[in-house]
Amino acid sequence: VQRTRDPADGRRNVVTLAAAGKDHLEHLSDLLAEAQAELLRALSATDSRTVIELLSRVVHGHHS
Repeated sequence: VQRTRDPADGRRNVVTLAAAGKDHLEHLSDLLAEAQAELLRALSATDSRTVIELLSRVVHGHHS
């Protein structure tokens, strides 16, 4: 990450993701997609979407 002073308010710091961080995040996202595909490969595309949606509900507090 990079931290810089907020030009509008010198008391604040603005934290942004640096280029290397963005690259690393993209790499991790690719690894996650590969792991998810491997985990769900025995399911149809429809069933995979259902599993992902249900797990998302669990993670985010059972909201519909």
